Amino acid sequence: MVPQTKPVLGGKRQTSFARRLEAAAPKVAEEIGAAILEEVPAYRTLGEEAVKGVSEAARRNVTSFAKSLATGRVPSRRQVDELGAIGAERARQGIPLDEVLRAFRMVGRVMWDQVSREVNARVVSAEEAVELGRALMQFTDEIASAVARHYVAAQRELMHREEATRRDFAHDLLFGTHAGAGLMIERARSLGFDLGGPHVAFSALPPNKDRARATSDLEREFGRAVEQLATMIGPRATVVYAREGGYSGVVTIPPDSKYSPQTAGTQLSKLLSGWAIGVGEAYPGPEGSRRSWIEAQEALEIGSKVKPSEAVHLFSELMLQRFLLADRALAERFIDVVLGKLIEHDQRRKGNLIETLEAFFRADGSPKRAAEMVFAHPHTVSYRLKLVEKLTGRSLHDPDDKLQLNTALIAHQLSRQNAGDLG
Repeated sequence: MVPQTKPVLGGKRQTSFARRLEAAAPKVAEEIGAAILEEVPAYRTLGEEAVKGVSEAARRNVTSFAKSLATGRVPSRRQVDELGAIGAERARQGIPLDEVLRAFRMVGRVMWDQVSREVNARVVSAEEAVELGRALMQFTDEIASAVARHYVAAQRELMHREEATRRDFAHDLLFGTHAGAGLMIERARSLGFDLGGPHVAFSALPPNKDRARATSDLEREFGRAVEQLATMIGPRATVVYAREGGYSGVVTIPPDSKYSPQTAGTQLSKLLSGWAIGVGEAYPGPEGSRRSWIEAQEALEIGSKVKPSEAVHLFSELMLQRFLLADRALAERFIDVVLGKLIEHDQRRKGNLIETLEAFFRADGSPKRAAEMVFAHPHTVSYRLKLVEKLTGRSLHDPDDKLQLNTALIAHQLSRQNAGDLG
């Protein structure tokens, strides 16, 4: 900003031209407004009242420039800010900044055309025209800088408001703190998000090494990945929410999409290297989004315990574990009935019956492959498996008995993890 005490025209005043320009201000402003509407497409999208305001804003600039010429000094900071405030209005109207500045440059161009007409009519000399051109450039730079400054400030405020609006919407959607599905669907529509179709929710945690980073940075990283995923699936909006180090997102997956919750989770994992991700099932509507999010949280919590080496945890693959955690007292009773004697044997004799049985199921019932997993001879594993059958009273060849044994092992694993026995 040039200080107010510094002359615009090197000490000279252009009083005569200033009077003529101020008198012609309405006509010049109308010319400017017409030129802007013709050459800057974004302005043509404004409503009728806003279009009228374009010429009025131009008139204020022309009048201010004329007064500046009459005094030989730049406008005051207050005057510059009053003229530049139009930048904030244009930001709220959604006109891109480059279009706003392009329109403002046209104000200077039309005023220079006025100077040129007077030069051609020999009302203004060539020397005076050079001085007027210098003054016009300085004035234009002053106001353009103010327009840009106000525009950026208003845009930043709008972004903060939109972020707050989206955050409030995401909170109400995921936590169910809303007045009803109809209202949520309308709120979603105002944010460009269609809640009618199926949606899949994700719950994610960053790698341990990154958890000390600022929440805002991690939220942006997560948000960008969710937006990328949504773009891959189709032109759909997303919901992103961060709370206490946990990050959640909801993405639309159309019924005819090639993406499923599993493939969407896998793709998100590729975009978020090192993150642990829980994935819910796909459901429609506000309550469906919330249901999917609850499932995603549970999948992340359970999956991180039972399959810590894996990045993606699908609720659909962890339903049994969730079922076993629903009534822990009953699950403990089930473990004791089915595996109690094996657990007692291993504790008393420092044996490996539980470990061997787990390997047997991981090896799809192959004693040979199970032996490789527990680093034992196949004969040793066969002996242990016969002892398992004897102690439990269940056959490893009977489907029902195998189901009970495998389910009890899963419940036992969850019990140990909840007790902190496993890392």
